[in-house]
Amino acid sequence: MFLEKYIIPEISAYSIISCAKKTEEGYKFNFDTTDPSKEYLVKDTLQDNCPIFFQAMLFRNKTKVYSKEENKQRALRDVFIYVDFSGIFDRAPSERVLEIQKIAEYMFRPEGITFYFDTCGYQKYIAFERSASMSRECKISFVREDFYDILRERMTLGMKIGECQLSKLYAYNALLFTSGERSDTYYDEESVIVIKNPKHMVKDVLAVTAVDDGTENPMRKYSHVEKTMDFEITEFDGEGMVSSAMANSFSSEHSSFQIRMPYIKGVVHKVDFASLFTELGIEEITDLWGNRHNVNKVHMILTESMFKGLGWMTENGLSWAEYLARCRKYDHAIYLSGTDKLGT
Repeated sequence: MFLEKYIIPEISAYSIISCAKKTEEGYKFNFDTTDPSKEYLVKDTLQDNCPIFFQAMLFRNKTKVYSKEENKQRALRDVFIYVDFSGIFDRAPSERVLEIQKIAEYMFRPEGITFYFDTCGYQKYIAFERSASMSRECKISFVREDFYDILRERMTLGMKIGECQLSKLYAYNALLFTSGERSDTYYDEESVIVIKNPKHMVKDVLAVTAVDDGTENPMRKYSHVEKTMDFEITEFDGEGMVSSAMANSFSSEHSSFQIRMPYIKGVVHKVDFASLFTELGIEEITDLWGNRHNVNKVHMILTESMFKGLGWMTENGLSWAEYLARCRKYDHAIYLSGTDKLGT
């Protein structure tokens, strides 16, 4: 799988904190990436293409045209910045650490951080999102202010996100940071459908679980305990099916694909389900909302567990057809972030 690459600068939060200026409101940050005394602190990293980079390039290309691959690689160098917070929020608190954490928290305010690049001058950068791998490495992206609202709207498909568990929202927003290959395969509400996950109960299972010490302390001790429990099993969790025709439009060599779309994630396996249903005399499939679909028009079957945006879609009064129409409106595609290994 060949992926385009983009140069994204990375800098340690400690380096930014060293430039912090105390103000009446707290702290402000100005960092000149061209300053000879600071430029060595900025590391240019080569990042794989991902849905959010594609979205940023749509807006970027309205003002600039990149004809050479080298120039295109640098197209987002002054749009995104990855800031490494290692050693700041992941350390045991001490007086010095707490002081540094307090300063660092100001980076996440609407005022953000001001960076100077020779390509765009002084610009404000605002804390944005991060992929799962970035989370594990204590990194987060900051995006240039004039791109922020545009990318936020395109990421959320213009939906209003109400009260929710923030950790899940961040995780699902981060799906657009997953490296992957963009597919030009067309999709709509007839070719891509969502069905319920079958579930069943398994009783009296001996399991090992974690139990806390019963305190309300932010840092609690946990211990492993064996106990007999009942479990509800979600079948085909995160898994769906793709027709041979659509699978071959992705790749003629592979049969399983890890896919990404806005608030959609999981793995689909190539199955000739239309022939199977025809053999069984089944002409229609009923989706999650009770709509019936001709089996010969369906090319991808997603399970409910793959559709992380179901609640928000419902809250915004959208149907599945309207949801996918918004995906197309914002030029989102099915991204392939992984495949089965050949010969296994």
